[in-house]
Amino acid sequence: MKIVSIGEVLWDILPSTEHLGGAPFNFAWHAHNLGHEVCFVSAVGDDPYGNQALERIAESALSTRFIRRVPDYPTGTVTVATDSHGLPHYAIHRPAAYDFPALSQAEFDALLSPAPDWIYFGTLQQMSVPAHDLTLKLMSAAPAAKRFYDINLRINSYTPELVRTLARHAHVLKLNEQEIPDLREISGIQGEAPAVRLPFPLRTVKGRRSEQPRKIRQLRPPSQRFQYPQSHRPCLSVDLSH
Repeated sequence: MKIVSIGEVLWDILPSTEHLGGAPFNFAWHAHNLGHEVCFVSAVGDDPYGNQALERIAESALSTRFIRRVPDYPTGTVTVATDSHGLPHYAIHRPAAYDFPALSQAEFDALLSPAPDWIYFGTLQQMSVPAHDLTLKLMSAAPAAKRFYDINLRINSYTPELVRTLARHAHVLKLNEQEIPDLREISGIQGEAPAVRLPFPLRTVKGRRSEQPRKIRQLRPPSQRFQYPQSHRPCLSVDLSH
């Protein structure tokens, strides 16, 4: 099975250690380890974190062909700190290199030959104009591919309109139980029915349990150089981490 995963690759910076992650990268890594042909589309900066990320990815035998080097923006990072109760809080530093993926025509053609069976995308990176446009272009060029949307809501990194737009493109939507109330609100669904009937043409809705409480994240405001789509400007919301 051929899978295209487009999204962020970033470093989680903890007080005592650092981990390479990002939901789209993690998905690509696991799918690759399961034996699928995976094309991961992202970007890293021309910096030490970018060098380390490409080295780690190459060591896993996951192709780095579609990971762009961006000289003007740093490799993505998330600073993780704990409060007095031991609960983690996160700061997602943006703009970051992963906000600016790009493909040459030869690279784009390679993604489509053969055509992918699945296209995976999340919400975080889709706040970026270049990333959103590239994702839509890819979906348009591969109309037969199934689309897997990992909602993964993060404060200051989505708008209701963006989530509705992405969900309408999806065949499969992955969310956790904590995200269901927010998705109800985004979708305009009333009541507390145990089953969520979404106004999107989804064939499947995937869920995962999470026992972690909701936490509010305080993020650094985005740089003025970071261009959001006109209708996708950030809004405050509850963080639904897991």
